[in-house]
Amino acid sequence: MTSPWYASYFSEPYGEVYANYLLPPEDTVTEAKFTAKALKLKVADRILDCPCGYGRHLAEWKKFPHIVGLDLDADCLVRSKATVAPESPVLRGDMRSLPFADNSFDVIINLFNSFGYFTPKENRLVLDEWYRVLAPKGRLLIDIVNPPPLVEIVSDNPRTMVQVRDLVFTEDWGLDAEKNILSNRTTIQLGKKRCKRSYKLQLYSFEELQEMLAEAGFKFQKVWGDFDGEVYAPDESDRLIVIATK
Repeated sequence: MTSPWYASYFSEPYGEVYANYLLPPEDTVTEAKFTAKALKLKVADRILDCPCGYGRHLAEWKKFPHIVGLDLDADCLVRSKATVAPESPVLRGDMRSLPFADNSFDVIINLFNSFGYFTPKENRLVLDEWYRVLAPKGRLLIDIVNPPPLVEIVSDNPRTMVQVRDLVFTEDWGLDAEKNILSNRTTIQLGKKRCKRSYKLQLYSFEELQEMLAEAGFKFQKVWGDFDGEVYAPDESDRLIVIATK
């Protein structure tokens, strides 16, 4: 049986490529600062970064002593532990079945297009799990790509290539318009090393995300269109950043 894409896509050299080539450190700082301000994070808050990836945001939130990172990928966790441990515990786990008791957290943070990995039913299960482990009045922040501008970009440029020093990062894009699923085939040429990965991401409009959150029991609070705090514009904003509460 073939393993799902998310079982291997984020394994190395993913962390090396994004940490050292593709993502400017200032972007991480901006995202972390905006998130902390938008959620009004307090030192006493019990916070879950889910999934935490290779720990780039955790590294910016070290002043919050009760924060935990969770991710499914073992390589990401190794890199994350090297970045933030022992300040922030990082655990291996699946968003669909969280290894935490009910009401364990005051805040859950989900950044960088990491909602929509699974089937629609399983994506809803992720929301149910977040709701379960959040304490009453707990806050949830979800950051996903806003579909309309992305669909236009993919339609106009089905292949993109980025060259940075000894990295050539090529992505071939596809879109199932009926199911609203984005597909990606990634080729990473890093020096003499070459590997190929692929992923599929379920896209959600603002209205669809609102409906799913409500069905899971959440109360919508606010939406932004980017990490500069711009007003969300359905056809123009790059991001769809939502806060909801339990």
